[in-house]
Amino acid sequence: MVVKIFGAADKSEFVGKHVLDFVVKEERSRAVQESLDTIVSNQNTTKEHRVRIKSGKEIRVEVTINLLRDKQGEQIGFVDVIKVLPDTE
Repeated sequence: MVVKIFGAADKSEFVGKHVLDFVVKEERSRAVQESLDTIVSNQNTTKEHRVRIKSGKEIRVEVTINLLRDKQGEQIGFVDVIKVLPDTE
């Protein structure tokens, strides 16, 4: 789905890129802080960000950070779920 959202030909266009490469420059530090806050708070969070897609267009997305846990309940990572907000499709 992320390939479609960002207008990429296929997933190979994401190889070697960091997720922050897609967040508009003005929002990158906030995105990092929100990720860190999620880890520290031990709670899933949902935030809105502006990202730039392949065409150069800026769109708004909702990012939900879901913490991954092992069988003992300890954090072992996280997964971001991205939803394009309706007024930017």
